[in-house]
Amino acid sequence: MPADSDYSQFAEDIAEIEVGVTHLLEQLVESIERSKPSHEVEAKAHKLALETMDLAKKMKNANFLDMGEHADTLDDIEQRADELMAQMPDSLIHSEQKKWAEKLEEISTNLYRLREAQSFLSSSFLQGRQQENARSTFLRILNSTKAKFEIAKEGILHKKHVSGHPTYLKLSKIRNAISKVKGHLKDEGKRKSRDAVAPHSQRASEKMKMFFARELEGKVHIDFDVIRMTSKLTGREEEWVHNEINGQAVEMLFSGTEMLGLIAKARKRDATIIASFTCRPDSGGLLAEIDAHERVVSDDGIIARPFRARIYI
Repeated sequence: MPADSDYSQFAEDIAEIEVGVTHLLEQLVESIERSKPSHEVEAKAHKLALETMDLAKKMKNANFLDMGEHADTLDDIEQRADELMAQMPDSLIHSEQKKWAEKLEEISTNLYRLREAQSFLSSSFLQGRQQENARSTFLRILNSTKAKFEIAKEGILHKKHVSGHPTYLKLSKIRNAISKVKGHLKDEGKRKSRDAVAPHSQRASEKMKMFFARELEGKVHIDFDVIRMTSKLTGREEEWVHNEINGQAVEMLFSGTEMLGLIAKARKRDATIIASFTCRPDSGGLLAEIDAHERVVSDDGIIARPFRARIYI
C-alpha cells in the first residue's frame, strides 16, 4: 500500500488544484466583466493602423522642421496603441470564454474522479497487482489534471498567448514604429541643437585649452552641474556651468579619448570625473597628459576607476 506520506501529498495536490480552479473561475469572470468585445478592439486597431500609414506618408516627404508638427499625432497614436494593447488580454478572454469555461469544467470533472480514485486506492482490500493498478490510474488522472490546470492558468491568469494574436502583433508593430520615429526625431533634434551651438562651444573649448596651456599643471573636476579647472601652480580656478554649450566644449577638448565616455556619464549623473593634468612640450606641440578617475557611488561605497588620456593643446 502507498505510504501515509503519499496519501498526504495526494490530498495536498488535489486541494491545491481545487483552490486554484476556484481562483481561475473568479479571474475568468472578472476578465469578461471588464473586457471590451474583441471585434471593437480589432476595429480600433485597424483604424489606428490606417492612421499610422497615412502619417508615415506625410512624414516621408516632410523636412525636419515640418516633422515637429506631427509630434502630438505621434504621441496620440502611441497612447492609443498602448491602451488597446492593455485591453487585448481581457478582450481575448472575452472571445474565448466558452473554451476556458469548458477547460475548467474538465478539470472539475477530473477532480471528482480523483477523489473517487483516491478513496478506492486507500481501500484495505486492495492487494498486490490491484493496488499497483489503482495507483497507476490515480497518478495518470492526477498528472493529466495538473497539466490541464497549468494550461488554464497560463491562459486565464497570465494570458501569455495574447502576444501571438494577430491584432496584438499589429499593435506592437505600430507601437515600435512610432517609438523609432520619435527616437529619430529626438536624436535629430539633438544634432540640430548641437550644430546650432557649435560655434559657441568651439569658443568655450578654446578657453579651456588656454587654461591648460597657461597653467601647465592642475586639476579638472566634471560632474552633472559644473566643469571646474584649478591650477596647481597659481591656484587660479575657472568654472563653467555644465550645460549644452560647455558640455560640447569639453567634449571637443577631449575628442578622440576615453574621456568622452566619462563625460557622457557625468551628464547623466552616473559619475563624477576627478582628473589631474600636466603639460609638456612635444614634437607635435604642447602635450597634455590626463590622469583621470571616474568616481561612481554604489551600494558598496565609492568606486574609483582610473583612466588616462593625452591631447594636444
